[in-house]
Order: sequence, then structure tokens, then C-alpha cells
Amino acid sequence: MKIAVVGKGGVGKTTISAFLVSILSEKGKVLAIDADPAGGLSISLGIRVRRTLEDVRNEIADLIRQKYDKVEIASSIDYKLLEALHEGEKFLFLAMGRPEDEGCYCQLNSMLREAIEMVSGSFDYVVIDGEAGVEQINRRVMKSVEYLLVVTDSTRKGFQVANQIRSVADRAVKFKKCALVVNRVRGQPDVEAGNFDFVFLIPEDESVFRFDVEGKPLTDIRDSPAFKSVKNIAETLLFQGL
Repeated sequence: MKIAVVGKGGVGKTTISAFLVSILSEKGKVLAIDADPAGGLSISLGIRVRRTLEDVRNEIADLIRQKYDKVEIASSIDYKLLEALHEGEKFLFLAMGRPEDEGCYCQLNSMLREAIEMVSGSFDYVVIDGEAGVEQINRRVMKSVEYLLVVTDSTRKGFQVANQIRSVADRAVKFKKCALVVNRVRGQPDVEAGNFDFVFLIPEDESVFRFDVEGKPLTDIRDSPAFKSVKNIAETLLFQGL
């Protein structure tokens, strides 16, 4: 099962992704992918990133410029990708990293996407913490996902952006189901599903704020309102069996 968590900036995508990794790692093998150049998921999971996918991309691009044999390059991608995997307590972690050049390496990006597809096939669950927007998920992270979770806050602007992302996702991402996740909710707001297959509500949670301020891994949280709500999301998705 592949789950991508997307939405506008500052709505809590990384928190939700970290909780999903923590919850699903109790049920099977998990690959966590940080597709946000800001790299917040590593902090939330307590991972120190030494090597990113962008590092691999730059190294392979150097080999291409040096006109290495295509067979050598292909085998090098597999090896270097494995080197970029970081081991967590009960999961593996891969960071996309921040692009440092504007060169176009369409063939290389395609090879990397295929390599990630191959690696992800060894896991029961793949959780992708996306950057703001959705197009880059389809370009270099995954060809398709089972579930696309679009996260928003309770503001009118947040819902507007969420609906825009849902519209873009129809042509940019291959998915089976798309859910709206309203984060940091106060009270019981009346939220309509609209074009979304599911709607989930996550309450405002002081413990998440406290852990973020103190720089503690969110994987240490096991009993809080937000964690329980994300656990309900995970169980609902698992129950769907897609």
C-alpha cells in the first residue's frame, strides 16, 4: 500500500506522515519517503540524514557527463539508491533532498523513479510526505499511489487550496482513492466530502506542538488525540483493503 500525504504548507502533513509511519510499522515493513526539500520528516522520525536521493542523482549525472557505459550507470543507480536508505527503529527512510541545479535529466529521473518502484516493492507500506503541491510526486517519487491524503487546516483558504490540489491530482497523480484530512480541528465542524472519497478530522493537539518545540521525534507519541485520529485513518485505509 502506497500513501501520499500532500497539501499546502504549514497544515501538518509531516506530523500526519510521521504518525502513519509509526502506526504502520507495527503492522509490516514500511518505507518512509521525504519528498519535501525542507526535510522535516527526518526530524519527526528521529533520523539523521547523511545521504539523499538528490546526492545520488548528482553522482549519476556526473557519470553520464563522463560518458560511462549505460550498463554501469544502471547498476550504479541500484547500489547508490540502497546507500541512501536510512534505517529507523522499525522502518527505512529515504530523503529526496534539495535540487541544486536546473539541468534537465529526464532519462535519469525516469531511471530513479523505476529504481524507487523496485525498492518500494519490498515493503508492505510506503508513506510519502510530499512538498506543497502534487505534481512532483508523479515526476520522480511514485508512478502511482493507492491513497492520496490531502491535508488542510480549518480556514477557508485551506479548503480552497485543498480543492485545487484535488483538481490537479486528477491529471498529475495516479491514485485509487483521495481523502480530505482536516487537521488541528477545534470542536465538531460540519465538513462536506465534495469530490473526496473520505473526510477525516484530526483535533488540535498540544502534545504535538510541545514535541515540535522540543525537537523530539513524534514516533515517541503513543497516546494523544492527534495520534489516535491518525490511527483511525490508518485502520480505515487498511480496512478498505486497497
